[in-house]
Amino acid sequence: MALAAYQTPSNRPFVVPVVACIEGNTRRRIAMFEFGCAPKAISNEQWVDHFLEANVPVGGDNYLAIDEAMKSLRMSTALKEAQSRMNNLQSGMYKNLEAHNLGNEMFAKAPRQIVGCLL
Repeated sequence: MALAAYQTPSNRPFVVPVVACIEGNTRRRIAMFEFGCAPKAISNEQWVDHFLEANVPVGGDNYLAIDEAMKSLRMSTALKEAQSRMNNLQSGMYKNLEAHNLGNEMFAKAPRQIVGCLL
């Protein structure tokens, strides 16, 4: 274990699981929406992997994957109001962008591509 280097005869490092470092409401929300299960069912390794995913760099070459994801966007004609239809379409677009870790970056880097997805 990497912490063994800090261990001395008079001092032992205090090790806590990752789940102990996450606030309760945040832990429940992440477990429910990201993992789809109860917080107690998630192992320490799964928590570590989940938070390390944020360090994965996303390059600009990911536009092809985004284009493929955006092709699945459809306007729901079941909704009567135009504003509701657009909100539903925008929600799907944001979900696709967040799935590729791009969020608001795409609006600054490639606004024409975003408009093309909505047309």
